[in-house]
Parts: sequence; structure tokens; C-alpha cells
Amino acid sequence: MVIGIDPGKTGAICADKPKRKAKKTSPTQRSLAALKKEGVIAHIVEKWQAIPGHPGGGVRIDAWGFGDILAAFPGEPGAVLIQTTSGPNLAARRTKVLGIPEAKVWLECGNRILLEGWRKLKPRGQKVAKWSSKREFVTLEDFSSI
Repeated sequence: MVIGIDPGKTGAICADKPKRKAKKTSPTQRSLAALKKEGVIAHIVEKWQAIPGHPGGGVRIDAWGFGDILAAFPGEPGAVLIQTTSGPNLAARRTKVLGIPEAKVWLECGNRILLEGWRKLKPRGQKVAKWSSKREFVTLEDFSSI
């Protein structure tokens, strides 16, 4: 903390506030914000389960082991369960979903599964990186290939 004379006309002594670190936003929060901006109705369905003595205090539990967000896209049939993650983990999440029997049942009922991976990209000619997502749907055909 730096203490000094106020550069204004008051001459008061002031203290600089310590700089705060930028708050990290989770992939789920980024997806929820993007969906709402697109006019999609969406709600977080993963939950936090506190576990005494667990490193980190507990675990996040997804709907049927893969759903972070439940969404309905206007004009499109069925509900969508969305699994959000970081960009590098997108392939691992696809593999995870394909190993969950409930995911196949979800699709057989006329619903959809969307994987969304987030990463920071620096647009060409720009100095500041911005969050960008890649979206992939899991289909029933994907289950026939395993």
C-alpha cells in the first residue's frame, strides 16, 4: 500500500487501495451468459456437494454425470443439456459423455447434448485476448461408433 499526498487540491493524505486480482469466470458462467445473450433460456443444473475433509471442500455434480446447463433454444425442438469445459478438455468431455448410458437415453427421447469448450484467443491484429467458445453436438450416431 502506498501512502502519500492527494494530488487534488485538498492536500489530504490518501492511501492507494491494494490491487485486486481479476475474478476468474468459470466455463459454466461464460456459457450461461453467452446463451442468454443469444436469447436462449438456460439454467445451471450442476450442484455443489460439500464433503467434510475432502480436499477443496467438496465436488460438483452434473445432471446425469454430464449436464452443467439445461437450455431451450427458441424455435428448436427438445431440451439441451450442455457440458461446459475449457477448450483443451473438449475431446475428453466427448469421451466421458459417450460412456454414460443416460446420455444415450437423453438423446433417444428427442433431446440434445451440446459440448462447449472455452479458451482465450487473441484476434488478429489485437493485443488483448478474448474468450471464445467451440460448440459441438453429441448425436446418437456418435454412440454407434463406440
